[in-house]
Amino acid sequence: MELCVHADSLFPEAFILLESMLVKTKHFYMPVKELAESKLAIKYPSEALSLLNAVVDEAEQWPPSELETCLEQISSVNSDISSDAAFRRLREYLNRYRSE
Repeated sequence: MELCVHADSLFPEAFILLESMLVKTKHFYMPVKELAESKLAIKYPSEALSLLNAVVDEAEQWPPSELETCLEQISSVNSDISSDAAFRRLREYLNRYRSE
């Protein structure tokens, strides 16, 4: 995931290249933080959502606030994406642990 973020303007190409190698992990804090800070989710909302969907493991009970930032960035440029199954899954994941 970090390679995708560090690819900057080549983010979509890096994601396509690495997509098949991405796995869900509980250790996604730093890459999600870097994605939020880079604002690549604003430039490439579909790819950013696909990347988050590929790596965010819902078994982690402490989702970083930057995940919400990423989802907000994604939906700010594409409001239709909020009905996407991956977006809803990630939003529900955040809501589940925020209420505890």
